[in-house]
Amino acid sequence: MERLPGEDLVQEGVRALGNGETTVESLLVSSFSQRLKKLGHSITAPIANPRERLYALLAEKYGDGAHSRFNALQKRIDSYCSAAACVK
Repeated sequence: MERLPGEDLVQEGVRALGNGETTVESLLVSSFSQRLKKLGHSITAPIANPRERLYALLAEKYGDGAHSRFNALQKRIDSYCSAAACVK
């Protein structure tokens, strides 16, 4: 099966959440948890305030570049959800 755009982020985020890790990917999956659940992903214990925490994590690492990275990551997960809904 051909991989969907952003699938790597979703898989890593689900894995990290399952291990109780707070990572860029787990925060992304948490912020899209409702859509991902509707697509059949098992999302347990999403992280609270994921968008704010993700932005803070990116700002810590990338400074002024955080905003563009935040938007790009959000678009990748959104693309995944849209594509996955089409093949479902």
